[in-house]
Amino acid sequence: MVKHCKSSQGSWSPVQRSLSFFASNSLLLTISAGSLLGFTLAFLASTGSPLHSLAFGLRSFLSVFLAGILGREVDPNHHLTSVLASVGQVIIVSVLWTPHLLLTLWAVLLFRVMNRASVYSLGVVDTVFATALTIWLGHRLSWVIAGAGGIVFFGGVILGRPQVRSLFAGSLSAAWAVYLLVSDGIPWPGFINYPVKLGLISIISATYLWGIYNEKDLGPGEDGQVSPSEGRVRLVQLVALGVGILYPLWTGSHGFHQIATFWSVIASASLANALSFL
Repeated sequence: MVKHCKSSQGSWSPVQRSLSFFASNSLLLTISAGSLLGFTLAFLASTGSPLHSLAFGLRSFLSVFLAGILGREVDPNHHLTSVLASVGQVIIVSVLWTPHLLLTLWAVLLFRVMNRASVYSLGVVDTVFATALTIWLGHRLSWVIAGAGGIVFFGGVILGRPQVRSLFAGSLSAAWAVYLLVSDGIPWPGFINYPVKLGLISIISATYLWGIYNEKDLGPGEDGQVSPSEGRVRLVQLVALGVGILYPLWTGSHGFHQIATFWSVIASASLANALSFL
């Protein structure tokens, strides 16, 4: 499993860690719980099915909460990003249904490892799980997922703690991405038929890149315990944008809906960075 190096949390008991988790995520949990209640009642009013309504409410809860956590991993220097991402996810669920939950979870796991590479290192079980999830999602969804996983694994080798298993995982993911790319062929040409979405993505991307370029000093990570290096955070931010742009190009408008959580996070990071300059 994940191996812990020396940190201020190393001597914490399981109860202390649990209390810290709920304290640091209390606002996200509150927003997520509100979405659980609201979407469950709304679905129940429209369908009259308690079981399906509860299932949709639970999916909404997970979608909103994971969006907030992903926002924290993509932009650890602004706590506002995670809050905005969770609020934005409520809007996305209202309009588009719940985006791909496993895809969001995959991003949270890989980005979290990258951001905390100075404190945690992947164990054998974690590496096998992360690699298997990357390859499976790449097969089921797009080569973009496998390619992003390969970049993150290689980034961990270069910017974190060099390990043979991480190098192997990166090589395997990258090779699988190349194979899938050859199989997938050219990008989906229909994106030009969605000028509003294309324009919105372009504006958000430009603002996001501007914020990344202008932000020189990265603050502490979650709970002030870990300070992710600038290189690792920058890599995570660029990979998140790359996945958000490339995934819909190979999967069409349906892919844009699946990856909508990324755009909730990227837009929130852009807004949080813009507000920090005011």
